[in-house]
Amino acid sequence: MTEHEIKEILRGIVWEVTEINDFQDDEKFMDRFGVDSMSIIEIVARTEKKFEIKFQEHQITQFTNFNEASRIVLDRIIIETISKEEDLWKIGDKFVNLNEKVDSNINIFCFPPGLGLGMAYLDIAKRLENECNFYAIDFLEDYDNYAEMLQEFANQVVMIQDKGPYLFLGYSSGASLAFEVTKVMELKGYIVSDIIMLDSYLWDSDMRNTDMRKLLESGEEMPDLVRRLLETPFGSSIHDSFTRYLKQLNNSGVICANIHNLVVKHRLNDKGWAEGTENNYLEYAIPGTHLSLILPEYIEILVNTISRILKDIQETNLIKN
Repeated sequence: MTEHEIKEILRGIVWEVTEINDFQDDEKFMDRFGVDSMSIIEIVARTEKKFEIKFQEHQITQFTNFNEASRIVLDRIIIETISKEEDLWKIGDKFVNLNEKVDSNINIFCFPPGLGLGMAYLDIAKRLENECNFYAIDFLEDYDNYAEMLQEFANQVVMIQDKGPYLFLGYSSGASLAFEVTKVMELKGYIVSDIIMLDSYLWDSDMRNTDMRKLLESGEEMPDLVRRLLETPFGSSIHDSFTRYLKQLNNSGVICANIHNLVVKHRLNDKGWAEGTENNYLEYAIPGTHLSLILPEYIEILVNTISRILKDIQETNLIKN
């Protein structure tokens, strides 16, 4: 259903409630002919029934004209459709190859970003399908003991690839998670050769009061899909579980893996990771903002940079062909 079709249905509902049929698209309902708050409540109730959706409280206050109303209705339809298709978005508690038809001897193990869902990497994976197996996993939300959770992440890696060296990737706080799993792997005697980080900060006390929703307050626009996933029951649940983990996390210690951090140009610095490895820390400037890295306008540059890093790793024999 298009936004135009939604708008025409809304016109019929508004006429039924107010007997007014000549509102302009951007004209506020309450500015004409005494259309009061009770009328708005009735319009909202009939709209929910017609489209089989449920508005959130803050959206009702935005239900002010046809343009805004149709946008909100479309948004709710998409969110509730996503909610009904949970299995399409959740990978689960085991690594799944997002490039399932690819037979490569290079495995990348991707740890979920702050959203908590490994499917965030799908577009990157498809653009690298001729270069590597791209394994992703969701955040393991059923753990109160985080040491056991990290052990389980490590176990799942070894179930896919029983010997190192290993290559990890993480976007944002997913890189902080990858760092912690690397420490566990190294304690077990496994070699993680490299971690590719996508605009990641070392997680410490200064970062603990941050979550994905608070990035909105910084003026950075959240991609529509991410915002909608956060408003689904399953998306909200797994994000909240990841946030609880991050609120107690402190990325301390030193690993042996090389760290490659792809950072947005206007924030290029060591992000705190330079002291976190005994080996090489490298930064790569990329365009965009923290939340826009994987959007269509920037993803080609991002993927090309990852591809170049993979070639560099192969050339230094850290991954054996």
